[in-house]
Amino acid sequence: MTVTRANVEATKAYIRPRLGDTYVYGGALSPTNVKQGTDCSEAVQTVCEMALGRYVPGRQAEGATTESYRYIDIGGVGPFGTIRVARPQDIPANAAVKIALHHGPGGGANSHMWCEIDGMRVESGGSKGLVTQPSALAIDNPYATAWCYLPGPIVEDGTPVAPEVVILGRNYEAYGDRVRQLQVALNAAGAGLDADGEFGPRTEQAVMAYQRGHGLEVDGVAGPATLGALGLKFGAGTPVSTAPADAIALLRRVMTPTEMSNAVLSGYLPHLAEATRAAQINTLNRAAAWYSQLGHESAGLRYMAEIQTNGPGWSDDRRIYRGRGPIQLTWSSNYRKFGQWCAAQGYVTDPELFVKQPELVEQPRWGFLAASWYWLNAGPRPGQINAFADAGDILAVSRCVNGWVDDEMPIGWADRRTRYLNCMAIGDQLLALAQPTTPTDPIEELLMSDETTDSWSLFAEPVEPAIPYKNMVKAIDAREHERDTKEDAAAGSTAAMAKILRAAAGQGKFRDPESIARARRILVKLAIDNPTVLTFLGTTAAAGDATARSVIEQIQAANPAVLTAAINSQKGI
Repeated sequence: MTVTRANVEATKAYIRPRLGDTYVYGGALSPTNVKQGTDCSEAVQTVCEMALGRYVPGRQAEGATTESYRYIDIGGVGPFGTIRVARPQDIPANAAVKIALHHGPGGGANSHMWCEIDGMRVESGGSKGLVTQPSALAIDNPYATAWCYLPGPIVEDGTPVAPEVVILGRNYEAYGDRVRQLQVALNAAGAGLDADGEFGPRTEQAVMAYQRGHGLEVDGVAGPATLGALGLKFGAGTPVSTAPADAIALLRRVMTPTEMSNAVLSGYLPHLAEATRAAQINTLNRAAAWYSQLGHESAGLRYMAEIQTNGPGWSDDRRIYRGRGPIQLTWSSNYRKFGQWCAAQGYVTDPELFVKQPELVEQPRWGFLAASWYWLNAGPRPGQINAFADAGDILAVSRCVNGWVDDEMPIGWADRRTRYLNCMAIGDQLLALAQPTTPTDPIEELLMSDETTDSWSLFAEPVEPAIPYKNMVKAIDAREHERDTKEDAAAGSTAAMAKILRAAAGQGKFRDPESIARARRILVKLAIDNPTVLTFLGTTAAAGDATARSVIEQIQAANPAVLTAAINSQKGI
């Protein structure tokens, strides 16, 4: 059972153009139709078959489902000659294919599996489709309950290793510096995106618009053709350098000594700047403490993850949630707290994101923000690091980061102190690193300010105070959202009618008496003018809704003819 380099490269080349295919339960990848989707087990089946040089199109009996692997004993041989192991760390480093499974009750749709071949993850998931990293789960993801591997090593036969193929998209590489570079390039073509490094719906729409305008396949995915048309060239994971040269040079001085290239430092700059602002680093003392600790802990930004991946006595929690980011976020409890903090700050919507996908913290944005969270909230003296920095107490800062032991110096104290003195010598220039590396949009700058303007309303009083621009935008949003909801309700949208009813019941976002009374007035008028709304209220009241009943009573008192007409209409009179 030999796995050759030629077969491995053929497998990766087969999977790449099919990335993004929809998940199809019971499906199978097609050699002729690259858009034909599959499910999790057939994707892994295809990888194993191709790695062994015996691929047969369609779903085969061997390894057809997750159940094919369920009852293999530890050390036993499963489909394709795979070896079952008890833990992911028991998979040999030179395994040709690494496989993880989640065995749910009854198998089928309750179970899942994914794999990795020569560093390339392959997963077909219900909401993701066929994906690779970073969207695909890692082999040591805590969702897995079983593991096996196809023995290696990969036999080198002279076949060259194919260069990295970068594909940016919502189900591909969806965040990070390369996405930010894409957004910057799209903005140069007039897209008007926030260059935040996240491939969301607006970025997808901008990619599609660019593709339509340049004769490319319109799929919302930035693959080699689209990236090439935009002038973006990514090789071996190296980000394109777009940060100002003086900013890169300053970061190199701050992180001295560092071995990182200008391209890598350029890619780190926007994420480091964001994290620096998030950590409230706004004085020279704080900046010197912050950058010196980041520099020491990451060896000059060389490491975004703990070098050691396992050790004697390490628990699964310690192994899966090992140190990541420049200050080494560790343990699931801290990953969870970091996710909750990110959700509260508006960085993510799922507070459990980093518990589910801990490897994300190795990405520059999340790694630096993890350092921000720790700086503000964690360590042996939670919430005190900036206070120690303000006092110029770099020893206390170092103990907060490294571990506080009275009468003992922190590990690496000499380097921490040297880096701190270097940063202090640089002076106030340090504060420039916290500035955004892309120009601020003038509209965004206006909305972030406290500038005001007079109301232009026909009914404005002479003594009315000026209105902050940001409040004016909120008012526009309120007016437009209210108008759209009322129009939808009048057109028969049950969801819109229910939304207005909840507001009238004091269950909406605004629960003050004035807002509730206004929602009731809107609902009464809609019901009087629209029989569909009145019927909705009648049905809801009959089901026991007190607010709907009260609104109907209010209509009866104000305009009994409307109710009489509705009743007669239902009777066919």
